[in-house]
Amino acid sequence: MRCTVGVQHTCGVTDSAVPDSPLPLPRYVRAAVIGPASDFSEAVINAFSTADRRVHHLVPLELSSMSTPLSRSLDVALLTVDPSSLESVLSGHAELFSGLVVVCTSAVSHDKDGFFMERVPEGGVANLVARLLPNARTVGALQQFNAEHVILASLGTLETDVPVVADDIEAADLVEGLIDEIRGFNSVYAGPLRSSAAIEGIAAVINEAARERGSPVGFRLSRTGIKILDR
Repeated sequence: MRCTVGVQHTCGVTDSAVPDSPLPLPRYVRAAVIGPASDFSEAVINAFSTADRRVHHLVPLELSSMSTPLSRSLDVALLTVDPSSLESVLSGHAELFSGLVVVCTSAVSHDKDGFFMERVPEGGVANLVARLLPNARTVGALQQFNAEHVILASLGTLETDVPVVADDIEAADLVEGLIDEIRGFNSVYAGPLRSSAAIEGIAAVINEAARERGSPVGFRLSRTGIKILDR
């Protein structure tokens, strides 16, 4: 964790109860990406894999044959499932994710008028996942980025803040520690899950900026707004 924007971030104080189970240090985390094979899934796996940590890949169809809670073999699951498919992928599998830190990404769409966020019933992807997986430790992060952002940040050729939203502060701290291992990423706690829709919406802003500049851009968050960073 590097900094906090506009909210008090005090370990152990949240808007909801925090599970008692302790979490490991980031370097010892057992992690997997859950989502279809894609450039984004591959970029996330490569970015978070280290000499001490192998990030596994589970495709959604594999969940149907599982009965043992994932928390027995994993600490963190990074969802790279398209928001329109989340309900069908996760429904009926809540027990599999019980006690697990689940990191929700999101997707930005575009048409002739520009970039926009797909509408989800709960307003934000992290809120939707929290409803579908009530016993998981839901964290919203990496919601503004595509595969190219992640690759460039891993190389240190793109710098950007990475907003993190969560009610579970211990889970947020763990995810922030993982994010801060990546050279170009600087984690920022951006509030509870109810902030998810607003934070995810930044994706449309930075994608418009990238389109205008012809290459991916990063950004900085502050109490006064968003500053787009030129590479």
